Amino acid sequence: MQFEILVEGVSDKTTLWHVLPKILGPRGQPHLWNIRKHQGIGRLPDDPDVRTKITDNTLLGQLPIKLRAYEETLDRDAIVVVLVDLDGKDETVFRTQLENLVARMTHRLNVLVCFAIEETEAWYLGDQMALFKAFPEAQHRKSLVDGYVLDDPACGTWELLVRITLGQDPAILRKRGRYESGEIKVQLANKISPHMDVETNRSPSFQAFRNRLRKTVGLPTPLSKPA
Repeated sequence: MQFEILVEGVSDKTTLWHVLPKILGPRGQPHLWNIRKHQGIGRLPDDPDVRTKITDNTLLGQLPIKLRAYEETLDRDAIVVVLVDLDGKDETVFRTQLENLVARMTHRLNVLVCFAIEETEAWYLGDQMALFKAFPEAQHRKSLVDGYVLDDPACGTWELLVRITLGQDPAILRKRGRYESGEIKVQLANKISPHMDVETNRSPSFQAFRNRLRKTVGLPTPLSKPA
């Protein structure tokens, strides 16, 4: 089965590159995937039939034209996965908007709309063992991990993860600019995601992502772990 997976940026691509083999098996045996990164999430165009500006490389900005292209070029059994951070949006409303766009742009494609709640970093916080393997010194801040409510959209997931793993004030990092924040996200993805156990991860949105992929290709899914 071929997967075309659309993500917001480099850190998301890095994370999936490490966890997809644990979800679906080794790449190409028998499932093959391509992970397409973008420059952030962006926004859905007001009119998806109007060609996207050439300078708009965001996921949502590019989504209409990519869906049209996939409709024409992908095999019928291919699967397109759209993975976006919820970032405080109303899940029901946002899912409806995306699924309406999918229905408008495609007629035969199998498209899965998946969310990381609030963002992909919540998936790392769903696996304490992976955190502590990647950052042993973070065990000194275990109370922050224990106090975290899984997939809580109000906690400031990235900021909390920076405090836990790096012991730094995320506000200072943000003042240094978006580029440095992005580099740190990639660093965290590279260090934590190789250790993630996809069977026991407690993030509800990660469990939903894993299970949807496995059900689509007929693989068994583990029982979800209680939050």
